Amino acid sequence: MMLTEIKIEESKKENKKEFIVNELKEAFSIILYLAAAFCLLATFKALVLIQVNINEFAHLYCVAIVEALVLGKVVAIAQNFRLVKAWDKRALIWSVMYKSVVMTIIVYIANTIEEKIFAHHSNPALHPLIFACAHQIYLLFTFMVLYTATGLNRKLGRGTLVKLMIEK
Repeated sequence: MMLTEIKIEESKKENKKEFIVNELKEAFSIILYLAAAFCLLATFKALVLIQVNINEFAHLYCVAIVEALVLGKVVAIAQNFRLVKAWDKRALIWSVMYKSVVMTIIVYIANTIEEKIFAHHSNPALHPLIFACAHQIYLLFTFMVLYTATGLNRKLGRGTLVKLMIEK
């Protein structure tokens, strides 16, 4: 092998390594964001339950973190689908709305499949339709914030948004 061929192979390995590291960072940041969002929702649920002397803080936080781990993986994988990326060339507002709706539907389907396979959740105290609609609306807005941030990061340049938010 020639020296240039060795350098090309080494750069391909580095590119693959960088790609994997970037994908893991993105998946971890999605999981972290979803964990924060779901823990916020768990706090509201627990505060409502505490009014009727039911202390479910620990249980609801555990469920929120597990749900963030599972849905974070689903979102990290699904956001690379061609269906999700279909409106990336349009204005950011339309891209965010489209991705949020599509991702909410994907997560709903994944959640339904998981419920059919494991069937471990109890029925909510409220009417199931009300509970499902409220959950889907919360997910939609959660994804809108996520895709607004990722879209701005992509449009401004990778890392620029973080620098704008953290640096003086």
